[in-house]
Amino acid sequence: MLRRVVQVASARLASGAAAAAAAVQQVAAAAAPMRQQLAGPPASGAPTGGMLPLGARVFSAGGHFKRRTAAKAYKQRHPTGLKRRFRILGSGKVKRFREGSRHRAFHKGATQRNTLARPTLTSAAYGRLLKKFGLRSSFLSTEADAALAARRM
Repeated sequence: MLRRVVQVASARLASGAAAAAAAVQQVAAAAAPMRQQLAGPPASGAPTGGMLPLGARVFSAGGHFKRRTAAKAYKQRHPTGLKRRFRILGSGKVKRFREGSRHRAFHKGATQRNTLARPTLTSAAYGRLLKKFGLRSSFLSTEADAALAARRM
């Protein structure tokens, strides 16, 4: 039945723009019961609206609807990579190299190149985050570690 409705609608669309609105309404009216059939019976306590289940691609607009995929797990990194890139200072701040200096330096000015060559400091919050991910520093004293542990409790 739906195929016949689509054929009629395409014929009307070819004949003129005035009949286009009626054809679109007819297609939508024919598709509504089919959508409810595809959705199946509603779960207990679920609102009944004739919605399609997640992941269904029945009436998508030209394949633009993307299916949801499962969230990827976090990939563990070895602390050696962090050790190369970051240093945690005694104050808890993180010393790191600036980004943007690996390539394409020809379109940067001399001042910007000099600035990018120097390391920068970030806040102590990043230090706590890096310690959580496995970076330990020989510069941090045991008193600072004890103070951090006391604050967490």
